[in-house]
Amino acid sequence: MGNAIADGFVYHNLKDADDVNGTKVYIALVNGGSIRATFSRGQILMGNISEAQPFRGTLETIQLQGKYLRAALEHSASLHSVSKPDGGFLQVSGLRVKYNLNKPVNQRVVDVQAICSDCNIPKYEPLNNNKMYGVILTNFILSGGDGYTVLKDNARQEHVVGNLDTDAFAAYVRDMSPLYTAMEDRIEFVDDNYPCGISSGLETTRTNYHTILSLLFTIIYHFHC
Repeated sequence: MGNAIADGFVYHNLKDADDVNGTKVYIALVNGGSIRATFSRGQILMGNISEAQPFRGTLETIQLQGKYLRAALEHSASLHSVSKPDGGFLQVSGLRVKYNLNKPVNQRVVDVQAICSDCNIPKYEPLNNNKMYGVILTNFILSGGDGYTVLKDNARQEHVVGNLDTDAFAAYVRDMSPLYTAMEDRIEFVDDNYPCGISSGLETTRTNYHTILSLLFTIIYHFHC
């Protein structure tokens, strides 16, 4: 569910971009506590979407240096607990993250791959601590909610999208339906015994995410031609 909502943020921004620079926001962060319901198989109504995202947060885009994005993911790792889930744990789009929760605090992010923002064809590359990345997220975590002061203190505000997360996700559901769910390795937990990782078990819309990447390539091609 979190993956689909994060994909919806990216899709919403890509679809409504005014120019090629506006499309270079390939990463979304969603705090798990903002998601309060899931969908059952069948018709999805606006009421179902409002139940899933009842807080109606405002979407904003920022530029964030890679080292601070990594620090935000470290904070997310510090909040993860199987026995007592914390709403601050991040769901993502445009990232592939591996955590080792057996490592000390601030050393638990063992690998991050991010979609390249300046490639002709989008692909995943290792997160560069010195590079600036476009990120779309809600005003709640941007303002330091759930302890994300690293975002509040280091984000360079680009644009207040103004649209509500609920409306963005509703548009995504409408445009991408029917939704197909599958397992995807956006978030993995690894340790010394399982270096290849085990999935977090989150569902995602793999087919629809590939559609987003296709849309991204189309937009880039359109603005360059």
